[in-house]
Amino acid sequence: MSSHSELDIIVDRDSVSAGDDCDSHEVLITIPRMCPVQDFLFKFAWKKCPLPKIHGGSATWLIISGEEPEASIGVMAQQWEYPRLLISEFTTLDSIYKDKNSRRKVLYFRYYSHADPVEIYKLLLFQQPLPDRFT
Repeated sequence: MSSHSELDIIVDRDSVSAGDDCDSHEVLITIPRMCPVQDFLFKFAWKKCPLPKIHGGSATWLIISGEEPEASIGVMAQQWEYPRLLISEFTTLDSIYKDKNSRRKVLYFRYYSHADPVEIYKLLLFQQPLPDRFT
């Protein structure tokens, strides 16, 4: 259980194939509230809940701070070295989760199939509807 200066964040991701469904991907990470999101992603989230490599070399993932797509904070692509965040890289976890009513603090990676990650990022940036993720 976390102290007042820490947050318990559940990190999870979509499964990408039938064999990927065998085990849960959910992990609990206790982290300082003032940790920048980018540091959390690189130093903790992807190490504890790695994104699988997809055959063909391209995959798009929404980075969601909560359990709803409307809470997307960025996009990650298998073909990219770094995510493209919709928020400042210096935004702290505390500022992301302070307004969340849920007791469950979740960082979720939603698989968006082989969609063009640049296009998905632009749609999110300009608050446009996303296409179906499996087309």
